Amino acid sequence: ISSYRFDNVTANHTISATFITQGTCPTMTICPATGDASAVQSAINSASDGYTVQVPAGNWTWTSQVTISGKGIHLKGAGAGRVIGRSTSSLTIGTGSRTITTQAGLPITVGQTLRVERPGTPQNGVGNGNGTGVRTFMTGTVTSYSGTSLTMNMTSIGGGDTHGKWIISTVGQTIITDSVPANFENNSIALALGEDVSHSVEVSGIRFLQGLTTGTNIYIVTFTGVTNGKPILFHDNYLEQNNNIAGIMSLVNRGVIWNNSFLAYPNSRADVAFKIAFDAGNSWTTPSTMGSNDTTGLSNIYLENNDFHEFMNAMDLDSNSRTVIRHNLFNNSGMTSHGADSAYIGLRHYELYNNEFVFNNLDSQTSPLNWWFFIRGGTGVITDNITPEIYSNWWGGKSEFTLSVLNLQWLKGPNPCWSAGSTAIEYHVPRQIGFGYVTGTGRDGKNRTNDSYTYVGDSEPLYIWNNTGTYNVGYTEGNGDVLGNCTSPFDSSPSYVASGRDYFNDGTAKPVYTKYTHPHPARGGN
Repeated sequence: ISSYRFDNVTANHTISATFITQGTCPTMTICPATGDASAVQSAINSASDGYTVQVPAGNWTWTSQVTISGKGIHLKGAGAGRVIGRSTSSLTIGTGSRTITTQAGLPITVGQTLRVERPGTPQNGVGNGNGTGVRTFMTGTVTSYSGTSLTMNMTSIGGGDTHGKWIISTVGQTIITDSVPANFENNSIALALGEDVSHSVEVSGIRFLQGLTTGTNIYIVTFTGVTNGKPILFHDNYLEQNNNIAGIMSLVNRGVIWNNSFLAYPNSRADVAFKIAFDAGNSWTTPSTMGSNDTTGLSNIYLENNDFHEFMNAMDLDSNSRTVIRHNLFNNSGMTSHGADSAYIGLRHYELYNNEFVFNNLDSQTSPLNWWFFIRGGTGVITDNITPEIYSNWWGGKSEFTLSVLNLQWLKGPNPCWSAGSTAIEYHVPRQIGFGYVTGTGRDGKNRTNDSYTYVGDSEPLYIWNNTGTYNVGYTEGNGDVLGNCTSPFDSSPSYVASGRDYFNDGTAKPVYTKYTHPHPARGGN
């Protein structure tokens, strides 16, 4: 207290002050006493550009949105924990000693506290999963770890029964439960991040749990951009999600997301870890920024060195998006995209390389995956990934990469029921698979350079090469989602997406393509 003013004093006063500290609060750091939304927002409001707001350890529930906008602040927790291993050991939930077969060389030490959890099981009140309605886990301390054998003494549990699929995580210190109610637009956002022009907005060290919030659009974190903004940096966090949400929703083609764990409760088509939709902008009227064409690292959004668990679609690539997905683990998780069908513009391009996909055939506990990547538009590269076959006794076999032009049988979007009722093939459909911006002179199958939204695209094929594992490229019409009836006869996707023309899957590498520097320079060597 630097000063205290007394007015109209008629009696003695005793002044006392209580300071709550988190040890030492470093220079250019603000340390709120709690991690409640109001305390964190107050700290952000008082912080200057380039400052850190240190969220203390503890379990905090946010019932109001926290916003960082117009200044580059680092929101830093005390530690999120991380998924560090996985297992298909058959284990019965209970206390006491449990021996688990996992991967060798994990960062595990005797005496360490870990959580062993069945992924894809529901949170309280959401579905019934294994019949318990609670998360299925065991927490305990490591008694030995040698080779692939991990033994733990379990001291707390949730759920019950015997299961054969697990993830192994370190324990988080700063845990925020997102219970933000939906606003008048039926949107729910826990943490809204807006770019700054002088410093990157940064978030790290926080474990986010999705509460039982209801709404049409539920997002834990959102990214928005400004002209000449610095990339948002989101790293070393852990997001645990319910149905019908996106963990991160980006409205900007810029930023770096790395070293995060994403976990779905339960495995659901409606739940995505990352979604990008950028309806404004000129992505379809400018050349590709794939690979080294992104000369500054600011023209694409990068997701690298993350792990995703039990998402039918861990990612949803939407309008105008330019996305680089590299060096990630997709544990029983696939991804999807939007063409100019349900979305009006469709994704522009994507790079999917040096990722590992894991699929476990476990009968009734097998994840209901339909693909590794469902592609509906634009162009890209898919290379140097570990892509095992998606086949199980429970769900049968799937195409690992599925191609589709949904406009052919969908009565929705900017070009519904394309060529329906005609025997002619009206190639190509605006912004379909294998198209981008090269010459700017392309014409679609109706001889247009633009539809009602933007440029229709000209040939820029998709290249798939040098992936390991048994995978195949297939087609689907997706007519289970038709919102009406198109006039028969219908065209089919293979007539529009042809091997050797719109995509190459014969070992041919994309000409003049070089991967962008990894790790991304914005990570500062981290």
